[in-house]
Amino acid sequence: MKIKDFFYFSRRERNGILILLIILLLSLLLPLSLPLLVKKEQRDFSQFDSLIEDIEKSMALGKQENLFEKQKKTFYESFKNKTVRLNPFPFNPNQLPIEDWIRLGIPPRLAATIKNYEAKGGFFRKKEDLKKIYGMTEQMYSELEPYIIIPETTNDKYPNKTSAIGLKTSFPLALNSSDSSDLIAINGIGPVFAQRIIKYRNALGGFHSVQQLKEVYGMDSTRYKLIYPFVYIENEGVIKMNINTASEEILSKHPYIRKNVAKSIVAYRN
Repeated sequence: MKIKDFFYFSRRERNGILILLIILLLSLLLPLSLPLLVKKEQRDFSQFDSLIEDIEKSMALGKQENLFEKQKKTFYESFKNKTVRLNPFPFNPNQLPIEDWIRLGIPPRLAATIKNYEAKGGFFRKKEDLKKIYGMTEQMYSELEPYIIIPETTNDKYPNKTSAIGLKTSFPLALNSSDSSDLIAINGIGPVFAQRIIKYRNALGGFHSVQQLKEVYGMDSTRYKLIYPFVYIENEGVIKMNINTASEEILSKHPYIRKNVAKSIVAYRN
């Protein structure tokens, strides 16, 4: 048998080989041509992306809020546990100037909270009302409680105004309109000292500040601390002096104007 006899195929065999080659060729070309034959469906993921973004924002906001709440809780716990050094003295919490709250040793932020409470119509009717102020700790209240003085008031619309029931004087007193019988009802003021206050009030033309009581002859810090929680200033009681028409004699009678100053004012005016 010759070698060429091994490479001889019958017609039927040749047709089979040809068909096999065509099948192999198609199997190789089909994966490459399939994307061209099948149309790719376009999907819109914009809504999905937007949803994912909203979820991420919500999660981030939640983490921030949780962090804020944690920090706030930590701050107030540290503030609550912090020992505040107070300098207590007798005081009426109603209409107490913010400077005096701070002088008591109250932190400025808490003092501002108290004044904001009063500005919104808040009023301390009993000692325990001070405990309702946000930030007032048990430690601070227990130290201040023995020094809190809340004068008895009537049930008027304005509980801090002067009123009388029978012969009993109600507090606080309007300093510019109270007479000596009202003033002596305050602990620390006797008949003589009441007359001194009235005399000095007349010389001034009326008090414009409770602290002017410190200028009354014989007034010391101890007596002042006893008096000032029980009085307030009503501005309508102040008599103003017309500096353009007042004579030198009238000017010089004012406690704040000396005779030489009064003379200079009149000379400058003329």
